[in-house]
Parts: sequence; structure tokens; C-alpha cells
Amino acid sequence: GSINGVNGATADTKVGIGTTAPTSRLTVAGRIEATADGFRFPDGTDQSTAAIGDGHSLDAVDGSPQDALFVDAGGKVGIGTTSPQADLHIRGDGALGSILVTPSLSQSNSQIFLTEQQSTSFGMIMRYDGAANQLHFIAQQGGVETQPLLSINRSSTGNVGIGTTSPGFKLEVNGSAGKPGGGSWSNSSDRRLKKNIENLDRSLDRLLRLRGVTFEYKDPEAINELHGTRIGMIAQEVEEVFPDWIDVGPTGYRRLTFRGFEALTVEALRELRDEKDRQIRRLDQENAELRSAVGSLEARLAHLEARFAMGASYTTEGIE
Repeated sequence: GSINGVNGATADTKVGIGTTAPTSRLTVAGRIEATADGFRFPDGTDQSTAAIGDGHSLDAVDGSPQDALFVDAGGKVGIGTTSPQADLHIRGDGALGSILVTPSLSQSNSQIFLTEQQSTSFGMIMRYDGAANQLHFIAQQGGVETQPLLSINRSSTGNVGIGTTSPGFKLEVNGSAGKPGGGSWSNSSDRRLKKNIENLDRSLDRLLRLRGVTFEYKDPEAINELHGTRIGMIAQEVEEVFPDWIDVGPTGYRRLTFRGFEALTVEALRELRDEKDRQIRRLDQENAELRSAVGSLEARLAHLEARFAMGASYTTEGIE
């Protein structure tokens, strides 16, 4: 090796190891290897560890050295800490660390790829789409990306999509979904949280104004809907009866959400039962009146039969 320009060193002094023409302040031609004692840096580290930084910058919370980069004897890497607790341990200036992954100038996406051991045939991609302001979690198998598993819009809506990259709701699932134990989603229903409580009227009439239809979607994939014949209602027709069941999505198309359908059904059934009970009471009254009339007729008939029998006896006696 050679040292060039050490005597009378200036700002332009360059040192070369294995080369007589160093191009930088330090140029090494070949590979750098550690001895059995490891590397030694200005902070005194000399075991099988390596660190970048002087170790003099101390954390404001616990006073531990905050080297920029540290590798311990077990191969664990610490950024902002000299005691990494995982394969990669990042400690920021505050309570939380941070990871910044930026794309190249020719791309708008940045991503982190998690793979199974050393294989790249199957893995998980966490990709941020800067152009669409979306974060995607995508499975990869055989080098081919499958459909997105989870997508989050970074826009003000904060929509989350499962199986779709364009969720139009706060939570949109493209496919089936399960709720262990069954039942509907819970909402706040405590009486103490409510005011202006009033009974529902004419629930049956309102429900009967709705029209159930069968239909097919023109382009199911475009709206994450199912193929084939479906059963449902038309939003514009429902809006005339229950306007609060309808809202307009970001694409301008109407969407239907049943709200309070259970309460309407209960009151509609109550109206049906009240109507049936009134009919039964009316029929009972009419039946009682008929029984009374029949009883009166039977009494008159018995009286007439008795008088007829007495008259027949008188006639017979006179003949004799």
C-alpha cells in the first residue's frame, strides 16, 4: 500500500491503501476485514461489534449512548441505540423510532418486502402508493402479486379496504366476512344517551311502500359486487320512503344502508297483531250476538211448539 501526501497534509490530502492513486480522503483497494478482536472505533468498542458514531451523544431519557448505527456480537443492528433488542431495533429522538423508505425519482411507490427465510417465492409486500395516497399490504407467491389483502387510503376519508384497493366506505370488504357468534354490529342504545324518543306510526304501511326486485349488476368487478341474479331494492325508490337510508358515494352513485329496520319490523308486526286482535274481538262480538239471536229463536220455537202441541190435544179431545 501507499500513503500519498501525508507530510504537510492539507484539505486535499488523500490516503490510499492498496493503491497509489487514491481518489478520496481514504481509498481502499480490496476488502476490509476485521481481526479476531473485531473493529475498534473512537468510542472504545473492540469486541465482535461495530458502531458508527462516537458514543458521546446521550439519550435525554436514560442517558444511554446514541450511536447512529450499532451492530452487536449476535448480529443485531441498532439504530439510535447500542443495545438492540431485536434483529433491527430503531430508536428515535422521542418515544418512537421511525423508518423512512423512499422511492427512486422515477417511481412513485415505496415498499418493504417481507419474505419467508431466504426464499422470495412467497412473501408479503407493504407498499405505499404515493400517487394514489394509499398503503397496500399485498401477498406474493411465485414472484406474482395476488390481490391486495389490505388497503388504507391516506386521504381525509381514511377508508380501509380488504381485498380492494379503492374502498368507498370507512371499511369495505371485497368478498365474504364473518362475525363469530352472529348478530348485528352493536351501536349505542342506552336510554340515557337518547332524547326526543317517540313511537313509530304506520310502520307497516311504510314498509309496504318498498318494492323488492331481482336484478343483475352491469359490471360487478368495478364495484366489488357479486355476479348473477341478486335480490334487493332500488335506491331511488327507497329514498322516497326512507331518505336517511340512502347516501351518495364518491363516484356519485347511491348506496343503501338499512337503518332501524328491526324496529320498523317489530312495530309492523305489532300493527298486524293489533289488527288481528281487533278482528277477533269483532268476530267474537258478532258470534255472541248470533248466539244470543239463535238462543232467542230457539226459545220462540220451543214456545210455538208447546202451543201447537196444546192446540192439537184440544182438537183431539173434541173429536172423541
